[in-house]
Amino acid sequence: MSAAEVTSLAKSISEPITLTKNGYADLVVMSVETYKKQTAKDQLHNTLLERELDLQANSITYELSEIICNKYGKKTEVIYEGNHPVNLDYQSYANFSEEFGYASCFDGCKVSFDLCEDCFQVLLKTFVHPAKIEEFMS
Repeated sequence: MSAAEVTSLAKSISEPITLTKNGYADLVVMSVETYKKQTAKDQLHNTLLERELDLQANSITYELSEIICNKYGKKTEVIYEGNHPVNLDYQSYANFSEEFGYASCFDGCKVSFDLCEDCFQVLLKTFVHPAKIEEFMS
């Protein structure tokens, strides 16, 4: 395979290519775009790990003061009486959090985000297979 073919392949598959020598991995080639994505993912992972270790080491807790929809930036202030939130507007947000394992584009990262109810409804309408919705309050 020529260098031009390797370059073209690396750009088309958007993931690293391992070149072998005598049957053993010898060199890894990737496009600049793939490299930038991998570097950003590594930086995010390191930042999240540092924050997690800081929280564990210092037993830091945070009081939620506002919720922000990650899609449109809608903000809702959370009002407390003592330790309990009293405005129920914060309940019109959905929080998503997922930890990804190996072979994912978010390999080893935890991804979290909040959506306001409007954005959540828009998201649900894009599903090919409808989400399971069950009543839990009667």
